[in-house]
Amino acid sequence: MSLTDLKLRKILNKPQEKMFEIADRDGLSARVMQSGSITFQYRYRFNRKPKRFKVGNYPTMSLSEARSEIPKLRAKLEEGFDPALEKAETKQRNLDSLTLVDCFDMFIDQHGHYSKETIKHYNSVLNKIKDRKWPVVDKISVAVWRDYFDSFELQKSAKVHYKKIKACLNWAYEKHYIKLPTINELRGKTVGVEATEGQRVLLPSECKVLLESIGFVTGSLAVKLCLSWIVLTGCRRGEAINLEWNDLNIKERMWIIPSHKSKSGKMFRRPITDVMIQILDIVQHHTNNKGIVFAGGKNGTALGGTTVNDLNNRIKAMMLKRNGALEDFSPHDMRRTLSTNLSEQGIMPHVTEKMLGHELGGVMKVYNKHDWLAEQASAYEIWTNLIMPPSFLHFLSANGAQ
Repeated sequence: MSLTDLKLRKILNKPQEKMFEIADRDGLSARVMQSGSITFQYRYRFNRKPKRFKVGNYPTMSLSEARSEIPKLRAKLEEGFDPALEKAETKQRNLDSLTLVDCFDMFIDQHGHYSKETIKHYNSVLNKIKDRKWPVVDKISVAVWRDYFDSFELQKSAKVHYKKIKACLNWAYEKHYIKLPTINELRGKTVGVEATEGQRVLLPSECKVLLESIGFVTGSLAVKLCLSWIVLTGCRRGEAINLEWNDLNIKERMWIIPSHKSKSGKMFRRPITDVMIQILDIVQHHTNNKGIVFAGGKNGTALGGTTVNDLNNRIKAMMLKRNGALEDFSPHDMRRTLSTNLSEQGIMPHVTEKMLGHELGGVMKVYNKHDWLAEQASAYEIWTNLIMPPSFLHFLSANGAQ
C-alpha cells in the first residue's frame, strides 16, 4: 500500500518500539527510527547486489518531492552509474569545503537517537553559529575560535558551546570528513567558565508557599500544572514539558520515561500518585488524552522551557514580596530539594536516585535493574504530605470542575 502524507504525519516524532520501514512504490520506502524520525530511501540493485540510497528526511523533503527523485535515480542506473557511489565521490570532493554548519547538520542528522532535549541544545548552538561568518572548517584558526568564545557575554554559555562544537567536529574528524580540528588546540580550562554546581535546597515550608502561589499568579493553566508536576515529582523540566499521554499507564499508575526522552539514554519508571492523577484529570479535558500532556497551544505543541521559568520567576517575586527575603531557586532545584528532604525523612538513597531517574553506581548499575516502584510510591506520598497546602488542592478542584 502506497505512503500518504497523513500516514507519515501520524508517525512523525512518535516513539516506536523498534525501527521499521514502510514501502511506497518504485523502490521508494520510508525508514522510521525508534525516535520517530523518518528518512526516505531508494532500494535498488547494482551489479546484482542490493543497495540503499538515502533520498532525504521527512518533512524537510515532502513525499511528492521524494517520489520525483526516483526517476532521476533510475535514469542513472540505466546509464550504468551507482547513485550511492556517485554521491560518495561528490561528498569526498566537497570535504575540503565543508563549513561548520555542514558539520553540525551531518552530526545532528546522524544522532537522531539522542533525546529531544539534547538535540535541542545542539540546534541552539547551530543557530548561534549561523549568525557569524566562518571560513571552511579546515581553515578556522585558533585565533578565530578564541575570538568567538570571548564574544559571549555569559561565559557559562561559552563553555557549553565549546563542548558541543568540539564534540561535533571530533565526530566529523573520526568520520574522515575533516582534518584534525584546531579547536582541540584550545585548553578547555581557558574557554568560558563551568556552570557552578547548584546548592539550593528549598525547605518544605517554601515548597508549600510555592504551590500556594501557583493558584494566584498569572499564567496559563498548562504552565501552572507543568510546574506543579515538576515540584511534586522532582522530574527534569524537559521530562515534564515533553510528557506524552502514551508515556502514561494510568491503570497501572505508572509513568514510563522512554530511552529517547531520558538523559541517561535508558528507560526508567516512576509511580503516579493521587495528586498527579488529579492534575491529569484536569489536563485531559484540553488534550483528549492525545499527544503532549501539558500542551502549549491549540496545535498541541509542547511548552517552551522559558515559559515554565517565567512562571517560576513570577512566583519568586510573589514569595519575595510576602516574606521580604528569599534565596533564588529554579525549577531544576526541585530535584535536589526532593532528594535532600526525603533523605532527611529516612528514604534510602537508591530510592531517591530512582525517583530522579538516575542510574545506580558501581556493580548495582550492571546487575540490579530493579526500580523500587512501591518504595518510590511511599516516598512520593511522604513528599506530598510534607509540601501540600490545602489551597493547592482547592486550586485543582476548582479547575477540575470546569
